[in-house]
Amino acid sequence: MKKFLFILTLLVACSMVAKADIQFNHGPWQEILSQATKEKKLVFVDAFTTWCGPCKWMAANTFTNTEVADFFNANFINAKIDMENGEGVGIAEKYNVKAYPTLLFVAGNGELVHVAVGALNPEQFMALGKEVLDPKFVSLRMLKAEYEAHSDDHEAQASFILKMMEIGQNPDEVFARFRPSMAGEGLLDASSWKVFKARFKRIDSEEAKYFFAHRAEFEARFGKEEVANKVADMYFTAMRQAISKQDEAAYKASCDAMRKSGVADADKVVLFQDIDWYEATENWAKFSPQVQKAVSSTPELPTIALNSYAWKFYLHVDKKKDLEKALEWSSRTIELEPIYSYLDTKAMLLKKLGRKDEAIATAQKAIEVAKANNEDYADTEVELNKMLGK
Repeated sequence: MKKFLFILTLLVACSMVAKADIQFNHGPWQEILSQATKEKKLVFVDAFTTWCGPCKWMAANTFTNTEVADFFNANFINAKIDMENGEGVGIAEKYNVKAYPTLLFVAGNGELVHVAVGALNPEQFMALGKEVLDPKFVSLRMLKAEYEAHSDDHEAQASFILKMMEIGQNPDEVFARFRPSMAGEGLLDASSWKVFKARFKRIDSEEAKYFFAHRAEFEARFGKEEVANKVADMYFTAMRQAISKQDEAAYKASCDAMRKSGVADADKVVLFQDIDWYEATENWAKFSPQVQKAVSSTPELPTIALNSYAWKFYLHVDKKKDLEKALEWSSRTIELEPIYSYLDTKAMLLKKLGRKDEAIATAQKAIEVAKANNEDYADTEVELNKMLGK
């Protein structure tokens, strides 16, 4: 009997560990702030949207970590708020939330203390929480106070702009005061250069034109590699903008500029951007050979990219030999990571190739993996039932 009770206790304990989670307060925002004031704690806000994949990943993998949950439940009032619904819309506007997930730390009086943007793993998230609670931590309020005390100082302005950008906040007001000092050779100043690197992406600004026209001077001042990285960044942005607008003339011009820039691997950058160009313009006849060229020349390509290309072949490519090539990529991804989405891609490729029995077996395996990981497998199940004649 004692042995049974001991085993039962262990099972209950394991069950409790498995269900560890950050306890989120879903009440009205003002009540959450009042609770924070009463308990003398900061509010941690998971600012999310329902369509945000990284938000879901963090909810499943970080907020459920036992150590993380214990720490945040003990030290913060935690709130999980959809930024596109209810009070979340106003909160997003107030705290300038524009990317997801955004992780907000707010005082009981509503003052923003700190911001982080992007999904964090348990170790990173725990480090962030401890950093914010550290007595030596420089809060957003302290940062602003430090800037206001030296608001006419060029370096102080630059530091404030960079820090605000780092935490996803809008530095436009300070930048408007700072920008005149970047004109002409002022851009060669170390602080101006740091702001230029961080903030300027377009190639058509006056600052960008000066930069390209005096590249040798920047190389002498900051080093060829650093300058080359900035050149590549700006031409890459120009290519992406042209793709989004489907502006063929602008796209070709930016590709030519990239090739002539002397940047390392410029041809490979253009190769992969051509893939996106053909996809954006739905030129599947050129899309297929371009992808095959890119994959064959890039053995280190991540599995997520291989799976994405294989899936697009399933959707848009009909030649058997091309589909068989995509099936090779799909099989490679599964060898490295046998996850649901990769298995689903392979099942659909097998189906399109007419290999019904293999497609059924692979779809069934995909569903098994999805069930084990609490993933949505509805679309795969629909296709499986079609293949089974149900």
